[in-house]
Amino acid sequence: MAAPAGARGLAADPGRRRSLGLLAALVAGRPLPLHADTAHRTIDWNALKPRGWDADEALRALPPDVDTLQDGDPRARAALEQLRAAWDRAPAVPELAGAALRLPGYVVPLKGSKAGLIDFLLVPYLGACVHSPPPPANQVVRCRSARPLPGIRLMEAVWASGRLALERSASPMGTAAYALRIDAVVRQG
Repeated sequence: MAAPAGARGLAADPGRRRSLGLLAALVAGRPLPLHADTAHRTIDWNALKPRGWDADEALRALPPDVDTLQDGDPRARAALEQLRAAWDRAPAVPELAGAALRLPGYVVPLKGSKAGLIDFLLVPYLGACVHSPPPPANQVVRCRSARPLPGIRLMEAVWASGRLALERSASPMGTAAYALRIDAVVRQG
């Protein structure tokens, strides 16, 4: 049996296939992004940790009674400084340098204007750097955009896409082991 007219063209024309897929999703009432991000490899936060590196090692090095200390106790402050110093030195994954990546996370704004954010930290969990101490540096990505990103707010869940660099930078909100030159930021949801 011969294929219906135009069916062969569908397989050969990815743009037409994508348009029909979007149309089908809209008719079915399912939201889809307007374009698939095929230029960036999607990774998760574990990919930013070198194999064999363990964040808990710094926790195990703290005094055994640290969980019984009051916040104002100088020993508690010293333990927090010890942990912070170890986590701020958390190693990056050299093989990721220069990679075009897409990563989910939460926004911690650093610099922006009424037009939008241009500099922010991307962190793996809600509240990091704001309601809880910053995670290890290899779990913080400093994101910079050449143009303002309007409407992106504190702790908003986003997908950030761009080119990754091994660039350690400190900010009042935490230390990042990576920098991402932003190509796109898309709200999750």
